Amino acid sequence: MSEKFKKNLVIIGFIVIVIIIAYAIYYFFFRPAPKPPSYYFTPSTEIIPGQLPSIINENTNRRIEEEYAGLPSIERVPQGAVISDKAKGGYTAVQKKLEAGAFPKVGKDGSLVYYDSSQGRFYKRNADGSITLLTAQRFYAVSRITWSDDAAKAVLEYPDGSNIVYDFNENKQSTLPKELQDFDFSNNGQMIAAEAIGQQTENNWIVTSNPDGANIQFIERIGDQANNVDVNISPNNQVVATYRENASAGSQEIVFIGQQGENFKSMVVNGLGFAGQWTPSGEKLLYSAFQPANGFRPTLSLSGAFGDYIGAGNIDLGLQTWSDKCAISADSSSAYCAVPQNLPEGSGWYPELAQNLPDTFYKVDLTSGQTTLLAEPVGNQPFYSAASVFLSPDGKTLYFQDQSGSVYGINLP
Repeated sequence: MSEKFKKNLVIIGFIVIVIIIAYAIYYFFFRPAPKPPSYYFTPSTEIIPGQLPSIINENTNRRIEEEYAGLPSIERVPQGAVISDKAKGGYTAVQKKLEAGAFPKVGKDGSLVYYDSSQGRFYKRNADGSITLLTAQRFYAVSRITWSDDAAKAVLEYPDGSNIVYDFNENKQSTLPKELQDFDFSNNGQMIAAEAIGQQTENNWIVTSNPDGANIQFIERIGDQANNVDVNISPNNQVVATYRENASAGSQEIVFIGQQGENFKSMVVNGLGFAGQWTPSGEKLLYSAFQPANGFRPTLSLSGAFGDYIGAGNIDLGLQTWSDKCAISADSSSAYCAVPQNLPEGSGWYPELAQNLPDTFYKVDLTSGQTTLLAEPVGNQPFYSAASVFLSPDGKTLYFQDQSGSVYGINLP
């Protein structure tokens, strides 16, 4: 190859590189923006000089309306639909009972008691709507409250680990050991159970005591299994906690821990993440669990939970929600549950996924297992998402607290 030919190749290559670089500079920096395709705007969209066109076109508006059509807010209730003042299976009016109240509880007299964190005070909302102090004592920076069933006593937990019990009838305060956590009261309020968590795992126990901390009894050593123990005293006080242990990839064995070391039967539940609450009679457990077959969404079930009937008559209720979003009537005949709409996959593992989903309310017949739509709540909010659900002592009002802390009431038939 001659020197002249090599020189020409270099010159040609240089020219090609210059052209490529020049085109690249034009394409990325000086090329006019492409015009949008003809379908970018609907035919009815007209751009008026000096004004911006609407970002949302007609099709998008229709999609949004369809997506939110099922959310029963006062603005989206179909024209002519009946809004009942009592829960009869359709659109039902809700009444705001409290603007915001931490850890609300229904008292024995039907009043709502709650903690105002901004003032460090406990208040009571009476039947006539008036608000009175529950006690003149102030309690600042309480992080968690566990009430007795009649709301006469409460365990107050603080961020530094301190625990006290306050008796609102006696205006009496008692200090509990810092090592205690996960409290529960017996039905009559005369006993508490808790987990005692020490610095060494071998010092971790389930314990019981009097509400003032006296007469501590060490019930069961739990070692490093505190996360799998749920302190939950049965109505007859025989069981103080349940322990869940994986039986397979999609099931758990539930062990009932007795106050006197009783050797109760265990039961196997079809799912993970077991969490339950006793019926007031103590004969059954309403519980939730999740499994791969339903996308790890929590589903309610009902089972016998007393003596030889532990695990008997296990019924899948078919409602996708958590047991702590349910309230059980005093006669153990019915449960009232807030059921999120369209629970996403994996919400059993991550309950926070349901915090901003609208709830509808269902009634569960705890004898037959039949479920019926109770109410689609209607009010001033676009929708309602219940953080907790509880009943008035007379069974005439279903209360729920939403994610903002406000408390609402639904009148029951």
